[in-house]
Amino acid sequence: ESLEYEALSFLYFKFELSNTHSILETHINSRLDWWSGSWDTQSDLFIRQWNELKTIDPLSELRSAQFWTTFGQVKPLVERNGLKRELGLVNKIVETREADDLDACLVHLKSLFGKKRVPTAAMEQRLGIKGQKRFLEVANQLSEMVLDVYDGYIETVSVRMDCAVKIIGNQLISRYQSLKHADKLLDFSDLEWNVKNLLTLETEAAHTLSRLDTRYSHILVDEFQDTNPIQWSVLRSWIKASDEIGGAVRLFFV
Repeated sequence: ESLEYEALSFLYFKFELSNTHSILETHINSRLDWWSGSWDTQSDLFIRQWNELKTIDPLSELRSAQFWTTFGQVKPLVERNGLKRELGLVNKIVETREADDLDACLVHLKSLFGKKRVPTAAMEQRLGIKGQKRFLEVANQLSEMVLDVYDGYIETVSVRMDCAVKIIGNQLISRYQSLKHADKLLDFSDLEWNVKNLLTLETEAAHTLSRLDTRYSHILVDEFQDTNPIQWSVLRSWIKASDEIGGAVRLFFV
């Protein structure tokens, strides 16, 4: 299997078809940020991170005997407590564990043990003083374990998603640019990027800025609050160059 196939399969598995396509579409539409951060030249970094993360199992704790021993201690107390929602979650935890669907199992564990429990009069009535004390002790111990697993899981999946989007996104952007180039087409992002290069690259900037400064003395920037970093870098380069040669460019922001 290719690296791209692995990354795309991960996105489809974790986020399903529609969400994956929305994520990748957003990435392509944000390619100015991608280019300006020089991310397109750092594919080796994403690949290395991806391969390192493949060796990490964020759900390893859910495979440990200690975890399920603790769950086995709290399960009968949850059943004695008799709350319908909690009984349903216990059944789902057991079912998903037996099916080895630990991703879903973690979701149900988080729903049941995602926050610290406190004593209540109703719980004491159902379990008795000693029963409630034992329930809170074991349930809160399991809660800490579940939250540790959940936090690690979210962090690992988030980083893997970031790597996968960058690996696939880099290929998509490259392909998209190739198709436009073959048809001699430019879109608005291309125009912004090309103008930015004309005003910042040493081989182009002096000549371009000189021509702009001699031709224009006033700049009107409409909807200035929507100016993106690339557009702002163009303006700054123009203003700086004008100032260095004693120009008198005037700006008006709306």
